[in-house]
Amino acid sequence: MLLRLGESRRSLHHGRREEPHDLRRSIPVNRRTTLGCIVAGVTACLILTASSGCARSMLTAIFVNHDNPSEVDMLHLVESPPGHLNGSLVVSSLNADGSRKKDAVYDVTGTITGSNVSLQLEGGLVGLAEFFGASTNLVGSLSGRTLTLSAGNQMEVLREISEKQYGEALASLDETGHHVAMVKQANSAVQEVESNDRQLNADLEKYIAWGQQRVNHVSNVHQWYADRITRYTKCLQTIRPLAAQRIPSWRWQDCVLSVQNDEYDRDQETQSIRDLQGQNHDAIAGLDARINAAQHQFPKMLDGVKSACPYAKDVDACEKELQKLNSLPSNGFLDSHLITSYRSIVPQVNAAISADMQTAASGQSSLSSIAQQVEKVYLSAR
Repeated sequence: MLLRLGESRRSLHHGRREEPHDLRRSIPVNRRTTLGCIVAGVTACLILTASSGCARSMLTAIFVNHDNPSEVDMLHLVESPPGHLNGSLVVSSLNADGSRKKDAVYDVTGTITGSNVSLQLEGGLVGLAEFFGASTNLVGSLSGRTLTLSAGNQMEVLREISEKQYGEALASLDETGHHVAMVKQANSAVQEVESNDRQLNADLEKYIAWGQQRVNHVSNVHQWYADRITRYTKCLQTIRPLAAQRIPSWRWQDCVLSVQNDEYDRDQETQSIRDLQGQNHDAIAGLDARINAAQHQFPKMLDGVKSACPYAKDVDACEKELQKLNSLPSNGFLDSHLITSYRSIVPQVNAAISADMQTAASGQSSLSSIAQQVEKVYLSAR
């Protein structure tokens, strides 16, 4: 085509050959129309280019703040229609003992213009006060994957993350709660063990003192019954000849009435000794169980403190407390000398109460027999 076009030009120049009809001359050209088409085409291309990626896509994202290990603040925002935001704020946090609080959930509405964000929270003011004071209006900006919100002097920075990362943040919160619970439990265990052991020391002292009294009281019990046997016998020996002589009973009935009235006291004495046997049995069983429990609880408590120290607020202070606890004897806060004294006196107390029981049984039998004879003499004289 280029070759043929050149030949035509040469022929026209030399006048040898007449060129066929020139198409460029036969078709008129509208330059303004052509320029308009070019501009329209370029504009259409720019619009297509903008819609395919250059313009900002509508926002749909999860923003989270987990700067505080004991709390996760999650803001889920969806832009629809353009410029209008809807979503929710979920605040997940821990109680003082490490357990999870019930999640606080608030509805969120707002707007986004360029990078500027304005949000309104809807929910209980008490819950919101924990998040942004009493304010329900938040303003801020979105820069890349970071959303900064503020209300007055308070500001919070949230970062866009995936749902998987949000799940990991909640798992981290639960792990923190577990560690908090470990520290709380360790502190409680130390206080409980120390309190229980010191109370056990005091109770061992009481039992040792009481047991010694029971050992010393054996002779008193024996004397108590011996004195009454003597008094009952003397009364019987006194009233028999008087009754035989038919002396009116009103003249010698005082000792008879004394024996009758004493029945309540001797029954009470016998019953109290029987009760002592049961009380002593229960006291020994209880103290033995508490000693055994304390000796197992102390090393368990040490293990708990050792495991919790890495998560304590003041790790050094916790380690020092652990060293102090480890320096205690194997029985911990228990007084080993008291335990030895207690175990030494238990057999003596058991023997003393058994002796009291035998004395009471024998003495009660003798007193009842004499009292019946006194009663028989008294009735026969009336």
